Amino acid sequence: MSTTDQDYGFMMLKLEDNPVIDKILYNIEAISKNKPYNQVCIFNSSNDKINSHNVPIFHLNQSKFFFGNLFLFDIQSAIISKSYPNIYKRYFYAATVPWEKNLVADHREWSDIFNAENIEIIAQNQYIADIYEICWKKPILIAEDFTYEKIKSILE
Repeated sequence: MSTTDQDYGFMMLKLEDNPVIDKILYNIEAISKNKPYNQVCIFNSSNDKINSHNVPIFHLNQSKFFFGNLFLFDIQSAIISKSYPNIYKRYFYAATVPWEKNLVADHREWSDIFNAENIEIIAQNQYIADIYEICWKKPILIAEDFTYEKIKSILE
């Protein structure tokens, strides 16, 4: 792995003051502390967060210039990052089944997102993992909470 393969960006379109976002930010800070020689940053377009846990936050526009691995937390991020040329791996944290809500989308559109060569799926639970495995590909990890301890195996 080259050094840019070990840099980590986190695409979070909205940062709000709520416990779920706080927990994710806390764990992104833990990644930053445990990997001091790697770049760790967040890309977003709407920030209502007061405490960012000492993690650099850049506007979403800057993400297309990022070299490294990108963690995605929603389907919009997966769509936006699909054409980024400098991303080694994209890790999609699947907490929901997005095609369940958008039944008008073409199967090909979903296939382009989830069968892309550089995307890996992290499922929030076994139920979500089973659905993604049946429809697209087997998740590389099941992590009920997005914590450093749960995902550190894929950060190595």
